[in-house]
Amino acid sequence: MEDSVYMKAPWEYLEDLNEIVYVIETETNNLIYMNRYAMDKFSIDKREDYSEQKCYLVLQGRSEPCSFCNTFVPEEEEITEWGGPVPRHPFLLKDTLILWEDMECRMKIAVDMERDALSINSLLHCETLIDACLVQANAVSDPDESLNTMLQTAGEKLKCSRTDIYEGRTAKQLAHNYSWISGKEDAEKKAGNAEKSDSDLSDLWNWYKGACYGGSVLITDIDGFREENPGLAEKLESPNSHSIILVPLLSRMELHGFLRLDDPEVDSPMNVILMGRILSHFVVTLLERRDLQRHFEYLSYHDQLSNALNRNATRKYIEEKKLACPIGIVLCDINGLKVINDLQGHKGGDKVIIAVYDTLVSVFSAEEVFRVGGDEFLVLAHCDEESAFEIKLDLLQRKMMENNYSLSIGSVWVTDEEKDLYSLIKIADQKMIEEKEKFYASSNSLKGRLLSLKKNRLKEEEKLREGNAFFRFIKEYFFDADTFFRAVAPDVSQSFYFFGDVRRKVYYISDSLKKEFNFSDNLVYD
Repeated sequence: MEDSVYMKAPWEYLEDLNEIVYVIETETNNLIYMNRYAMDKFSIDKREDYSEQKCYLVLQGRSEPCSFCNTFVPEEEEITEWGGPVPRHPFLLKDTLILWEDMECRMKIAVDMERDALSINSLLHCETLIDACLVQANAVSDPDESLNTMLQTAGEKLKCSRTDIYEGRTAKQLAHNYSWISGKEDAEKKAGNAEKSDSDLSDLWNWYKGACYGGSVLITDIDGFREENPGLAEKLESPNSHSIILVPLLSRMELHGFLRLDDPEVDSPMNVILMGRILSHFVVTLLERRDLQRHFEYLSYHDQLSNALNRNATRKYIEEKKLACPIGIVLCDINGLKVINDLQGHKGGDKVIIAVYDTLVSVFSAEEVFRVGGDEFLVLAHCDEESAFEIKLDLLQRKMMENNYSLSIGSVWVTDEEKDLYSLIKIADQKMIEEKEKFYASSNSLKGRLLSLKKNRLKEEEKLREGNAFFRFIKEYFFDADTFFRAVAPDVSQSFYFFGDVRRKVYYISDSLKKEFNFSDNLVYD
């Protein structure tokens, strides 16, 4: 699964950063990336408008490299005044050399110094943090590990007492899933507390919406905050904190949670908020990568039609788990699925498969039911006693009969952990095959009797027809029924004639009948 997860280019983590970010290929001076903020500042609508264009042409309107450009000669950060589309005031250009997919690139971040009023030392500190986060974000393919390491790195670089991630798209979903506390060796993933904190942390969401929705929140008067919000302060678990910064996690302008930084040791709160904004983009991207990876893993181990665990999940279960006895093994096959597909189409068959799975899950659990074939399900049921297992099997059969579905079932009860699970499944499979053969033998016997009755009825009807001279004439000689009707009942006749198939309600009427009652055709339905 890890090999299939899309790994972003490092600069894509800064796509939503409200600073100018662009990337240049060092060998050609060609632009290969601009973030949304940069495209907006330079009035560029589409990425195709700058892709493979010279940076000095797009950014400065020049025909040759800029005098201040350090693309070919690495230097320290420098302050430059940009003209052209960008207002003429100082920007700090922070330059980072990156090797990506065998291509040497320079990522430049242009920070508006007048707008942010930041010191050079603070911005150098900010760049160090960005570089560290870039390294950590791409060092491992497991997003959970990346998030934990990033929290620890940010906490250590900013000298925080703790760093946390709260995530969720609504107040009820908000959960405290990741945390790092100074003095602890590693960050911890608190996924186990997520369910407990769903309702508890809704106060944080609602308080933030009222305090400063969309922006960062700096709490320096902790005592005053505790007095005004005692319940929320307790839930934030901050008895020893002197300041708390909450940075919103925004994705496409939607709130997805918060990044929390406690007691950072920097020269200005504004500097920390800027660094928090930068960090938040890394966090959001890693959370999205984690969700994408989980989605791929779900698809890999679940059947897309019924959402049951699939054959891959069966193999993983058998390989990773020892046979925990006692256990009941059930293999079941849906009887007559091919006939249902033939009569009702595959949509009808799909409905039956889903209904059978839902019934299995109502008796056992979703973690115990696997779809291992088109019409086959495997159940690995953990029961304390064989009698409890037999009761479940009996309940399954009764529910199937209530819903007019039929299953061939083979089952095995196992108490010996030394036995091989694959061989036990084969035993259940053989029992299921025997049950299926009995079902179809019985079905074929009934089907044979029905066919025999139908053939006898057709023979009787044929005999009746053979005894009738008119039927013999029609069968053996040419008979023009249309001409016959026109002769005996012309459209001027006062007589009406018709004949038809009463069971199918289809009739052929004479021209006189058609004209009298204004029928559009001689063939009339019902």
